[in-house]
Amino acid sequence: MTDIENYLLQFVLPYCADDPDINTKVRKILKAIRLKNHSGTKLTKQRVKEKYIENWQAIFKLLKSSSSLRVHSSYMPIKILMMYLDQIIDPKLQCDCFQLKAKKHLDKRFIVNYFRLMSCKDFEAIQLNQMDSNYVKLQKPKELD
Repeated sequence: MTDIENYLLQFVLPYCADDPDINTKVRKILKAIRLKNHSGTKLTKQRVKEKYIENWQAIFKLLKSSSSLRVHSSYMPIKILMMYLDQIIDPKLQCDCFQLKAKKHLDKRFIVNYFRLMSCKDFEAIQLNQMDSNYVKLQKPKELD
């Protein structure tokens, strides 16, 4: 789950610093991920998959509703997600994370509609997974305050 952690730390948390409510929700997701990673109990593969999907759905909910992660940040967290989709979200679980019934390949139109970005011209130039080799990963995620 380090990709979720990296995405939240690098591309979501900085944009919600001025919004205490969203900041608290993002930190709650991060703490849940870290608790799972550091807990002594071994989870089944199915439970790990469920937690992974649950975490992404919570993140998507924030990306859909929070103005600090949308308009006030020039949609940067969503743009980064689109550009690095396969590196950030496991391609095998993308359909489950987006709650799609049929297993299909995600395209730009779906992402734009999913996050309700039809009026945004910035997304016309972005291609899904356009950045495949330069995905920046943190060496060691920083501690939360």
